Amino acid sequence: MIWLILLSTLGSSTASLNAHKAGVLVALKRSLLGLGNTSDWTVENSDRACTDWKGVICNILDVSKNRLVGSLPAELGLLQSLQALDVSGNRLTGSLPRDLGNCSALRFLNAQQNQLQGPIPPQLGALQRLEILVLDNNRLSGSLPPSLANCSKLQEIWLTSNGVEGEIPQEVGAMQELRVFFVERNRLEGLIPPVFANCSSLELLALGENSLGGRIPDELGRLENLVALSLYSLQRLEGPIPPEIGNNSKLEWFDINGNSLMHGSIPVSLLQLPRLATLQLFRFNNTSDRPVPEQLWNMTQLEFLGMGTTNSRGILSPIVGNLTRLRSLELNGNRFEGSVPDELSKCPRMETLILSNNRLLGGVPRSLGTLERLRLLMLDGNQLSGAIPEELGNCTNLEELVLERNFLRGAIPESIARMAKLRSLLLYGNQLSGVIPAPASPEIIDMRLHGNSFSGSIPPSVGNLSKLSILYLSNNKLDGSIPATLGQLRRLTQVDFSENQLTGGIPGSLASCDSLQLLDLSSNLLSGEIPASIGEWTGFQTAVKNQALNISTVSEDMAAALDGHTYQQYARELEVPGVLDLSANQLTGEIPASLGKLAGVRELNLSHNRLSGDIPWTLGEMTSMAVLDLSFNRLNGTIPGALARLHLLKDLRVVFNDLEGKIPETLEFGASSYEGNPGLCGEPLSRPCEGDGLVDVGDGATWWKENVSNVAFVVGFLGGFFTMLWSAIFLFVCQSTTT
Repeated sequence: MIWLILLSTLGSSTASLNAHKAGVLVALKRSLLGLGNTSDWTVENSDRACTDWKGVICNILDVSKNRLVGSLPAELGLLQSLQALDVSGNRLTGSLPRDLGNCSALRFLNAQQNQLQGPIPPQLGALQRLEILVLDNNRLSGSLPPSLANCSKLQEIWLTSNGVEGEIPQEVGAMQELRVFFVERNRLEGLIPPVFANCSSLELLALGENSLGGRIPDELGRLENLVALSLYSLQRLEGPIPPEIGNNSKLEWFDINGNSLMHGSIPVSLLQLPRLATLQLFRFNNTSDRPVPEQLWNMTQLEFLGMGTTNSRGILSPIVGNLTRLRSLELNGNRFEGSVPDELSKCPRMETLILSNNRLLGGVPRSLGTLERLRLLMLDGNQLSGAIPEELGNCTNLEELVLERNFLRGAIPESIARMAKLRSLLLYGNQLSGVIPAPASPEIIDMRLHGNSFSGSIPPSVGNLSKLSILYLSNNKLDGSIPATLGQLRRLTQVDFSENQLTGGIPGSLASCDSLQLLDLSSNLLSGEIPASIGEWTGFQTAVKNQALNISTVSEDMAAALDGHTYQQYARELEVPGVLDLSANQLTGEIPASLGKLAGVRELNLSHNRLSGDIPWTLGEMTSMAVLDLSFNRLNGTIPGALARLHLLKDLRVVFNDLEGKIPETLEFGASSYEGNPGLCGEPLSRPCEGDGLVDVGDGATWWKENVSNVAFVVGFLGGFFTMLWSAIFLFVCQSTTT
C-alpha cells in the first residue's frame, strides 16, 4: 500500500499534472517493485493524475515504508514543480540521481533507511528552495559536497550512518539558516571547522563516531541558539573542554563520551548552564587534583549525568539528593569516597544508578527501595559491607542488580528472589552465605553467584528459568547432585559449578541444552562415567564463536547505561566458548568415543580423575581444540596419531597415566607433556623405541653403545642363516652327485 502524506507547511497542490510529469510516475512504476495497485498510472490517463490516480497528490510524492526495491529513475528530475519527495524506509539501491538537482521547487527530500550507494550528487546544491535533506542509514560514500552551501534555505542535514568521508567543507559556515547538522557514524576526518560559529541558527550539532581530531573550537561558544552538542567517540579529539561552551546559555545536551585523549579540568562555566539536562563526559581525563566542583551537585535541572572513568575524585556529596529530576546517574570507575548517599532516595525519577568501581564504604542504603522506577542498580567493585537490604525488593521494576566484588554478608533476601522483572543477578565475589534461592522471575537470564559461601544444594527449580543463559555458582560450599532439570534450559550457554562439593554423576539431560558452550564442573566430588550422550551436546558441536552478550542476555537499558568501554569489557568476560572442564573429580570408566563429535570444543580438561582405557582416536576430530589435558588418570594404550589433525592444539598434557608405545612424531610438544608414563618412548623423551636408528643418549655414546645386544643378535642371526644356507647347498650337491 502506498501512503502519500500532504504536509501543510509544504504548500498546496496544483490542479493537474501535464503529460510528461505523469510519464515520470510511469517511469517510477517501471523502476520500482512493490508499488502495489497502480493500474491507473498510465500516460493515457495523465489528465486525471491529480484527481484519480491512487496515492498521488500534486507536488508531493511519498512512497515511504513500502519495501520497494530497485533504483530511483533519472526522470524524477523532470518534476520541476515537486515540493516533497519521500522514498524512505524501502530497499532502494543504486545512487541518488543527479537529475534531482533539476527539481527546482523541491523543499523536502527524504531517502533515509535504504541501501543507496555512491556520492551525494553535487547537483543538489542547485536546490535553492531545499529546506530539509534526510539521507540517514544508507551506504553513501564520497565527500560532503561544498555545493550544499548554495542551498541558502537549507535548515536540516541528516546523514547519520553512512560512509561519507573527507573533511567537513569550510563552506558550511555560509549556511545561515542551518539549524541541524547531524552526521554521526561516518568516516569524516580532519578538524571541527571553527566556521560553524557563523551558523547563527544552529541548534543541533552532532558529529559523533567519526575520525575528527584536534580540539573543540572555542568559537562554538558563540552559537547562542545551540541546544545540543554531540561529539562522542571522536577518538582523535584532544585537549580540554573550552570554558567558552559555558556561553551557550540554551545548551541542554553536551556529550563528549569516549574521547580518551581529551584532558583537563571540568569547567565551572559548563556546570552553571541553566538548561543543561544531559552531561556525558565518560573517559574524559579529569587531570584536576581537586574534588569535582561543588556546582555539579547544584545542577537541579540535570536528568542524565555520565562521568564514568574520568579520574574524578571527592566525597559523593549528600547534596546529590537535590538533583530530583535525575533519571540516570553514572559515576563508575572513579575515585569517589564516602558512602552511598541515603539522599538518592529523593530522586524519584531515577532509572539507572551506576556507582561501580569507586572507593565507597558502608552499606547498601535501605532507602533505595523507595525508587520505584529504578531498573538498573550497579554498586559493584566497592568496599560495601553488611547485608543486602530486604527493601530492595520494593523496586518492582528492577531488571539488573549488580553488587559483585564487595564485602556483603548474609543471605540473599527472599524479596530479591521474588522480583518479577529481574534479568541479571550479579552478586559474585562477596561473603554471602545461606542457601541459593531460585529467582521467581521468568525473565532471569544471567545469574552469577560464584566466589561466596553459599551452602546446600542447587535448587531443582532453577530448571524453570526458561530464559536463563549464564549460571555461575563456582567457589562456594554447595553439595548434593547436579539437578537433571538443567536439561530443560534450552537457552543455557554457560555453566560453572567448579570448586564445590557436588556429588553424583553428570546428568545426561544436559544433552538437551542446545546452546551450551561452556561447562565447568571441575574440583568437585562427581563420580560415575562420563555420559555416552555427550556427543549429542549440540552447543559444543560447532566452532561458531559464542556471543553470549547480546540483547537477549543484557537488557536494552543495561546496554544503553553501560558506556562503550565497560560494555565491551563485560562482553569479553562472557566470550569463553567451547570449554568443557570435568577435571579434579572421581569420574571412572572410559573416555566416550562420541566426544569426537564436539568439534566446537576449544579446551577439554579431563585431568585428575580415575578414567581408564584408551585415548579415543576420535578426539582427533575435535578440530577447534587448543588445549587438551588428560593427565593424572589411568589411561593406557598408545597415543593416537589422529591427534596430529588438531592443527590449533597449543597445549597437550597426558602426564602420569599408563600410556605406552611410541609418541607420534607429528605431535610437536616438549617432554613435560608426557612425563609419568614409563611405557612411552621416542622423541622428545630420552627413551628410544625398539627398532629406532642412531640415537644420541646424551653423553656422547651412540646407537652402538645402547644397542650392543641388538647388534650381537643381528650378527648371530645372519651367521646362523648363512651356515644353514651353505649346509643346504652342500647336501643338495651331494645328493645330485650320488644320483
